[in-house]
Amino acid sequence: MKDSGLTDHELAVMEEVWQHGAATIRQITDAIHDDPTTAKYATVQRQLDRLEAKGFIRRRKATRINEFEPIVSRSDFLGHTLQRLADRLCSGSLTPIVANIATRTSLSKKQRAALQDLIEKIDED
Repeated sequence: MKDSGLTDHELAVMEEVWQHGAATIRQITDAIHDDPTTAKYATVQRQLDRLEAKGFIRRRKATRINEFEPIVSRSDFLGHTLQRLADRLCSGSLTPIVANIATRTSLSKKQRAALQDLIEKIDED
């Protein structure tokens, strides 16, 4: 992954690719736009070209139609993005980010238990 910086539009395209595992330009365009047009189809094609250049997806020729599949998982993208944010804002520590999210968000009892389990698991390692 050359750079985790994605535009909102590139991220919308990636969400569709992650969701489907592999998708055609038409499938992505139809999912993102209520009224797909030739211009919107071309815009999605440009976004796919940029995502391929950034190392997020690869083009696979399935019959006569190109399919695009993720190279970078959503989890890896999230981890890389959060670590870059922590490096820029928190001297590399994710603790302030997690603490801020946890205190600003109403976590359910189940979510708090899952977070506690994760902390305990990390302590064991």
